[in-house]
Amino acid sequence: MLAALRPWPIFILWSTVGAAASPVPVAAPVEQGAQAPAASPGASGGAARVTSGLSSAQSATEPATDSSDGAAVVPLAEPAPPDGGGPLPEASDGADAVALASLEPLFTSGPLGEAKLAFDAALYPRALALLDAAAQGAPLPPEARYLRAVALMRAGLSVQAVPEFLSVAEALPSLRSRCRFSAAVALEEEQAFAQAAALYAEVGPASPNHRDALLGEARMLVAQHQVTKAAELLAPLSALPAPGAGFGRDVGAEALFGLAKLDERRGLVASAALRYRALWLKHPLSQIAEAAFAQATALGAKAPSAGELVARAELLLAANRNQPAIDALQPLARALKLKPRSAVACEAHFALAKAEKKQRHHTEALAEFGRVLDGCRSAADADLRARALYLAGQSAAVVDPPRAKGFFAQLAKEYPESSFADDALFFEADVEATSLVDAPAAKASLRALVEKYPTGDYADEARFKLFWLSRHAALKGGDPDTSPLEALIAGLPAAAPRPPEPVLRARYWLAQAQSDPVGLSLLADDWPANYYGDLARHALLSSAPAPGPQPAAAVPSAPPAFAAPPAVLHAGTLRADPNFAAGLTLLRVGLLSAADEEFSRVDRQGVSGLGGRGEPLLLLSLALSHAGDARASHAVAKALVETADVLGGSERAGLRTLLFEVAYPRAFRPLIEKWSRVAAVPPDLLQGLMREESALDPLALSGAGAVGLCQLMPATGKWVARKLGLGVVSAQQLQDPELNIRLGAAYLGELLKRYEGREPLAVAAYNAGEGAVDRWLAAANGTPLDAFVEEIPVAETRHYVKRVLTSAAVYRTLPFDDKLVAAQ
Repeated sequence: MLAALRPWPIFILWSTVGAAASPVPVAAPVEQGAQAPAASPGASGGAARVTSGLSSAQSATEPATDSSDGAAVVPLAEPAPPDGGGPLPEASDGADAVALASLEPLFTSGPLGEAKLAFDAALYPRALALLDAAAQGAPLPPEARYLRAVALMRAGLSVQAVPEFLSVAEALPSLRSRCRFSAAVALEEEQAFAQAAALYAEVGPASPNHRDALLGEARMLVAQHQVTKAAELLAPLSALPAPGAGFGRDVGAEALFGLAKLDERRGLVASAALRYRALWLKHPLSQIAEAAFAQATALGAKAPSAGELVARAELLLAANRNQPAIDALQPLARALKLKPRSAVACEAHFALAKAEKKQRHHTEALAEFGRVLDGCRSAADADLRARALYLAGQSAAVVDPPRAKGFFAQLAKEYPESSFADDALFFEADVEATSLVDAPAAKASLRALVEKYPTGDYADEARFKLFWLSRHAALKGGDPDTSPLEALIAGLPAAAPRPPEPVLRARYWLAQAQSDPVGLSLLADDWPANYYGDLARHALLSSAPAPGPQPAAAVPSAPPAFAAPPAVLHAGTLRADPNFAAGLTLLRVGLLSAADEEFSRVDRQGVSGLGGRGEPLLLLSLALSHAGDARASHAVAKALVETADVLGGSERAGLRTLLFEVAYPRAFRPLIEKWSRVAAVPPDLLQGLMREESALDPLALSGAGAVGLCQLMPATGKWVARKLGLGVVSAQQLQDPELNIRLGAAYLGELLKRYEGREPLAVAAYNAGEGAVDRWLAAANGTPLDAFVEEIPVAETRHYVKRVLTSAAVYRTLPFDDKLVAAQ
């Protein structure tokens, strides 16, 4: 196997590039617009890919796990402008209409289908033989030649791969940069450094391979002793920040390390030391950070300052590495005194308080927040103090409600212009009403919020809370004051196609307060795939007299109109996007992870088209889904659902069906069906929980350390695994989709059994723990379940329950595939 398919140790990346070897013969480039050379059985092309998290050009071919199921219909129209997107397959109903068949793979049957199956099974010699045999009858299409070039690379035949990549680069212009990058990788393997450098330099800036091409070109320049030019290429890359979540490729760290190595080669010891030091400070999660620190120390770099160490710990905290951040901050906080005031000390103690809070060490967090508030009192500390008061109030609400009221009240009084001020008034009222049972004080705080911040983030919540307090008073006699709900509903713009969640909640409780079955029926009809629409349906069904039906006006009818999805979508500006065109080509070849790389680089904010952004973004969401990126696809579709870009009008029923199928994907459905049946859990409930917990990302890691699709805490996963007789499981094993789903289903099943099938209670316990739910139930003293959810004292859990049950309602209601409902 080629060395290019193995990791290059970063420590030797810039010191093992040898002297230039004899060049490999390269096919002459084809002029733009000229006829590409005819393909012989051994002539084809492909694209290259660098796997996230690896250094150098180690993964210059596509993963062997890519699949190719589906039907191929419409061929791509080529050629395109240089490195441009190229025209997409058009449908007959518009210049920018793209057939959804364009998202399907080409090679699903016949000799080319057999070759793709062999490729997917990593049987590259067999795949090459099948492709060569197919080429005897007719020239291979460029997509098949592309696949063949990848197989050549996988088989270690880099010399043969080079001319093929360059030939296919002209036959498939949308993949020109990828093909040139692959050819450069192959040339580098053969130590044809000058030719490799030239091809690396031709990889366009829009390509996902661009940064790796810059690194590759720098390596080739070093091999030719052009160290200064190599350093010039690396300098911009060295300024790139570390990945925000702490996962994935850290190109900035690689470039810094490379520059430091080059400085050492040039005798610039002080500069090298500074770069190694910067790497350790700014890229704390890089696998080379500690080695860089050791080298910086050996070269005489000065010790990091307290401010630099705090900034480094903040990076750990931002990446949800809470305990390492605490470990780094505790000695700093002990050493840095707050009196007399020190800006660095204030930041250190505040960062430590945040880290303790994120770890749910609320008592420890409050102690640190207290030190900050006591010691950081200058005018320059205003923003920090406002944030400290807000976060301290949140921690105190969990362990010491009277102190929480004080923190929130102080914030609202001292910093009325802060973005946290309206939030503080609301949470002050929440503590007063929930924990301190002080309804008059709560009403005063809420009225102040509505008066001072009528359009603030919490204004609608304040109006609902005012009604809720009135409802509680009315339980002892009289009628609740429904005017806050009426004001909330009246505030919705008449043209809004999709009311926000607070309006649906207001409609439900207004109908309940007024004993209005028609209002409930309308809500159930309008929004069956929503928590409150589902509540309205259950309320109507539970109140129906037996055995006869309710009056027609009060019976929820069929779900809203859905229709068969359209065969085409308008691409709008996506047609000119080079990454979308490249992704589409890769998708049709069946190289899904590479397609996802391209789709993920599309500028979503700049997308527009017929009637706005809706259809083009829906097309992008579908493309991401076909590429196997459920998380990104879901994010785009979810935003479309929330903004109602393609929801309005019966004429868009097919688009609506398509949108909801993507926004609520049935990812991992066979595993969900399998283990939910074993655990006696409704599969749609488990699917909805997974959607909200992890966005269906098996590698998801929460700030609190929950892992995988069902976001299991490692301790919970170990407990359930032992209960099932599976032995000890690690946090890494919890990233396995089937194991995670099995354990998550079993845990949810236990909770459903504990709470006698009452889904809101089981879901609440999944988030907050059984102990908390048991306490809330004891305090609720028989409160109906719909009201109990509104009174869950922890806002995170309250909103979580509604989100999960809304997703479950969608999965139960919407016409996925075989359940398609004809448009009314």
